[in-house]
Amino acid sequence: MRTVHNLHHVNIETSKFEETRAFYEDLLGLTVGRRAQFPTKGYWMYLRDEPILHLLEIPEGADQSPHRENNRVNRVDHFG
Repeated sequence: MRTVHNLHHVNIETSKFEETRAFYEDLLGLTVGRRAQFPTKGYWMYLRDEPILHLLEIPEGADQSPHRENNRVNRVDHFG
């Protein structure tokens, strides 16, 4: 049996990009910090010195997920 020793980050894709950032800033006190260069718009949100939450913007009108609410798309992409 394998044992998990830590969780590096969670990656969330969202069409409610700024609202999601504000939610995690207000709820958990996370702060936006340095992010690697990627072609997509995103934030790495930090708890102290660790980027534990990665947010990626899903552009308006994207059809990428079966989970919809008023044509908005939101999903957890992966855990790292």
